[in-house]
Parts: sequence; C-alpha cells; structure tokens
Amino acid sequence: MQSHIPWQSWSSAQRSLLPWPTWDYCPLPNPSLMKPTKSARDRSSYRLPKPLGYWCSWYAFGEDISADKIHQQAKLARRLHLPIDTIMIDDGWTAWGDWQQVDQKKFPKGIGDLAEKIKALNFQPGLWLAPFLVSPKAQLLREHPEFFVRDQNGKLVNGFRSFPPLDHFIYRKYLLDFRHKAVQAYIYDSLDQIIQNWGISVLKLDFLYAPYFNPHLQNASQASTQVKQLLRYIRKKYPHIFVTACGCPFADAQGLVDSIRISKDSTAPPPHATWIRRLLYHKSMRSLEKKLHMPWLWRGLYPDPDVQMFALDTTETRKILNTLDDTFVRGYGDDLREVKREWLKR
Repeated sequence: MQSHIPWQSWSSAQRSLLPWPTWDYCPLPNPSLMKPTKSARDRSSYRLPKPLGYWCSWYAFGEDISADKIHQQAKLARRLHLPIDTIMIDDGWTAWGDWQQVDQKKFPKGIGDLAEKIKALNFQPGLWLAPFLVSPKAQLLREHPEFFVRDQNGKLVNGFRSFPPLDHFIYRKYLLDFRHKAVQAYIYDSLDQIIQNWGISVLKLDFLYAPYFNPHLQNASQASTQVKQLLRYIRKKYPHIFVTACGCPFADAQGLVDSIRISKDSTAPPPHATWIRRLLYHKSMRSLEKKLHMPWLWRGLYPDPDVQMFALDTTETRKILNTLDDTFVRGYGDDLREVKREWLKR
C-alpha cells in the first residue's frame, strides 16, 4: 500500500485494501479543494494557550455515563495529579440531535451543575456533540422531520459513515440539512445554550465530515462551506472557547478551531472484551505512527492523537506516544479507579 493524502482527520496514512471508500476518501468531486494551504498559520500564531490535556469519558464508560461517575473521575484525576486541565463529557449525555436536552436519569441536575463541580476541582468542563447528525430515537426527528436531508426516494440520509458494512444497518444517524436557516438556527441555539447556560468551555465537535454525504451537493467545496460556516459562528461569537474538531477535513478546520483529532479512536469503549480493546489500541497506535509523518496536514492546529490507555499500553505503544512533542494535545481514557500511580511515571 502507498501513502496518500487523507481527506479528513480520521483517515489513515495508507489506502485500505478493502473496497470501502467512505472511511478514507471524500465522496464528492474535487477533494483537492480540501488540502491545507501553505499559508496556514505557523505555531507562533496560535490563538489560545494549549490545554495541558484532558480525560475523556468515552473509553472508560462508553455511553454509560452519569453526573456521579464523571464527578468521581474528576476527583480521582485531581488526586492522581493526572496531567490534564479538562474533563471531557463524551457521548451518552443525550440522544444525538437533542442537543438542548439532557438525559435526566443520568444528569438529574443537568450538565450545568456538573460543569460547576468540575470547575470547583480546577478543571475545565468539556462536552462532546455531533452537530450535523441525529439519532433515529431523537425527539428532534419526531418534531421537525423537515430539518433532514432526504434522498430522491424521500428516505432519510445516513450521515454517519464509520464502519461501512454496518452503517446502513446499525449505526444510522440522520443528516441535518444545514442549507436551511431553521436548521442553522437550531444548531446555533444549541451551542448558545451549552456555552452560555451550561458553562462549557471546551467543545469536542465530532463527525464534521457528515455534510459531505449530502447527495444533493455537487462538489466538496459546497460541503466545506457548511462546515466552515458552523466553525466560524463559534469562533466569532465565542473566541474564548477551545474547540476540537473530530472527523473533519483538515482544510475546513484550518484557522477556525484550536485542535484537531488526527487519528481514529484509540480503542473501543466498554463493554467490549479487554482483548478486543487491546488489539484495537495497538492497531490505532501503529496507524498514528504512520500519520505522524504528515505534519503539514494539521499546520496551524494543535494535533490531538486521541487518548492514551495506561491499562492497554505496551513498550511499543509508549514508544510511539513518547515521540509526540509539546504541540500535541494529550488525552487519557482509563477508568481512573483502576489506574496505578506508577503507570503515570512510565
């Protein structure tokens, strides 16, 4: 296999032998328009100080999160002196698309209350969302069916392209039609609530490639315009918010976010078996090692290689992670109840 130019931040540094183009290749014509420009900001022009690091709930709990679990992890992070400044509340806090609501069983006092507890521990509260995608179970789909992209047969379009054999059977997430003002207003209002009312200071925006799978768009530049419009809204209105782009074409993020995920997920979340998680972790670390030879892709952005998993580390994976310099955002994903202090000193 030969090296190629990844079209978005999750894409590997090598072509896949499998005939599944949606993971690594732009589905629209003119993908060359998405190449980062040589005029990108250099390191001296970063807008915000780089965060020390973050702990992410996804790899410890998957969607099985709650206010109590995350508060406990934040307290453990402080006790262990984990080198982080952000606690990232990942997927599981609401149904995809219902970004103005919170699962009351998991977060009975809301995200804002948890954010205050995180701040009291001297961490920044971070929140994950996938702004362009909606779960089939979301209230938004029932209340506003007109918000969604439909194909020529009137069927809802799946904008979630993660593992192609299963995309149309299990992992369906419907694509919002960002061409419409009402959809834009809904997403902007959701962000306003998250930032202004809930006190979130770090955003992890995921699956930003989704507009590229709108069958009504003619070329990559049209999808790029939608992604950039969303990111410009945040940058202009909330310049103090640290934004990480995930699953995003590099050129779309350039100059509009602070960091970008440069690799696929480090591993699978629970309840996957430990041997599966270890296998995926080692594979992702090797893929990351190949990607590190392409630093021009994320020029002007802090690269985020995703999380280190202490419980899954080997000499090989630690060696790869030790090659990362201070410009890389460092993430951690273990259940901190199981972390030993000596692991932090390796």
